[in-house]
Amino acid sequence: FGTEDAQFERDIGYYVFHLPWQHYVVDFAMATTVVALIATAVVHYLYGGIRLQVSHDRLSGAAQIQISALLGVFVLAKGVDYYLDRFDLVNESNRLFTGMNYTSDNAVLPAKNILLGIALICAVLFFLNIWRRTWQLPVVGLALLAVSSVLLGMIWPAIVQQFQVKPSEADKEAPYIERNIEATRAAYDLSDVEYGDYNGGAGG
Repeated sequence: FGTEDAQFERDIGYYVFHLPWQHYVVDFAMATTVVALIATAVVHYLYGGIRLQVSHDRLSGAAQIQISALLGVFVLAKGVDYYLDRFDLVNESNRLFTGMNYTSDNAVLPAKNILLGIALICAVLFFLNIWRRTWQLPVVGLALLAVSSVLLGMIWPAIVQQFQVKPSEADKEAPYIERNIEATRAAYDLSDVEYGDYNGGAGG
């Protein structure tokens, strides 16, 4: 498109063509991994690789390797999903306008970056579990990711919106509204309009 967005400085064409396709690939990978994980658990249970009735060694070596690898792939794909979600913020519909606002820039975007880091660490822990054969650290990492997604992804942005933005919304949102106006003018090819005075005379 030859025009970059103000937040990430990427060509507008990325948001029109590349980003939707990347989301589709990641969502497909996550869905496929979930199906494979369920099928793997069922097959190993039927063939004795998963023994729920015993108190220890409930998973065979092969079952632990496959389940650890699949969980690692799923969490890694979730991390990529968090990365792509950052770019969706420039198209997000808000109460006042469409695009990045104060809460998205100062709460949601940092939260996505933190969740991305946690997801990558969890993926590494699951992959290491292929050799270490202990579920303690991967499970703790996965629980941390789940709790963080609620605290950072939902509660923290709501707190910022309520206690930082609302008391002075006009001031907080002013630069983002200006970005939105400039982007709208560019989209409608109105950025090069010349302004002049009109005296209101009958002769025009």
